[in-house]
Amino acid sequence: MRVYGTVTSPGLFRTRYVFNGMPTAVSAGTLDTSQLATPAGWELTTVARTNPSRPVMTPPSLLQDLIDIPGQLRQLGKLIRKPKSLMSPREVANHYLCVQFGWLPLIEDLHQILDLQSYIDRRCQELNSLYSDTGLRRKITLNSDEQSGSGTTTWLGSGQDGVFFDYDVSVKRKVWATIHWKPTTPPPFSPGDASRIRLARRIVLGLTVEGMAKGLWDVIPWTWLIGYFTNIGSYALAHSNTVPAQHSQTCLMKSCERTYTPKGVRILGTYKGNANLTGSPYRADKTRLVSSTVTPGFNVPFLDTFRLSILSSLFVQRTMR
Repeated sequence: MRVYGTVTSPGLFRTRYVFNGMPTAVSAGTLDTSQLATPAGWELTTVARTNPSRPVMTPPSLLQDLIDIPGQLRQLGKLIRKPKSLMSPREVANHYLCVQFGWLPLIEDLHQILDLQSYIDRRCQELNSLYSDTGLRRKITLNSDEQSGSGTTTWLGSGQDGVFFDYDVSVKRKVWATIHWKPTTPPPFSPGDASRIRLARRIVLGLTVEGMAKGLWDVIPWTWLIGYFTNIGSYALAHSNTVPAQHSQTCLMKSCERTYTPKGVRILGTYKGNANLTGSPYRADKTRLVSSTVTPGFNVPFLDTFRLSILSSLFVQRTMR
């Protein structure tokens, strides 16, 4: 940011300061400007989430959600008949887990069914790109966050006497990965779009070997807890080959962007004059990492509020009577 204007200092011998584009020092202050950590097993996650053969829905998961509906309805009816049951910590834990592992997955399945055509259309676009001259290029976001704050640069003074340059600062951090897919076999004979649409529909609905494997993994008890510590559940998706294709090396990108926006100039106390700030300084720090290994990642996860709520509900359900 640069300052323009005129300020007169106090005292017996007054000094007149003329600002004609003087640069102003800025700082992010207490905001975290370090780049986000590299996700464990990011190569496997990238391959699994971009594989043209990956399913959106899986028959085993959908079947389990449908089987659980009568039990969920009975529990809901019990809650309606006896609302005072929520006074029991164990019942609260039961209802919370029912919502998280019963109703929300069912609602997600219904939402996917309603948007089925859009999923099929997007998968058809991916298949068309895969069999084009350039191949299929994909980019996925692995992590991101935003912070905001404010700062002040003091010039010619201190406390409530001097010239103060105020500004806002925003920090955006992001981690993303890119990958390039190319077919390993020539494009299949397609006299029209109908055959490719049928293939896309079969993949999206999980009516493939890979889709069934993912669905069985999802319905096995406690695999969701394994997912807290490793992404091994994505291994089958990474090696899906319903659509014969191979991927390039995976590329990890990190960025930390800082933007400073001027708010104004405060001339306080015995200082007199008029000045203003212009410009919005911007700084971006980026790093790039290329990898050819595709292995599961193991880590000790950060237990956020959602994970802690799940674990706490399980503890209450198993220990309190």
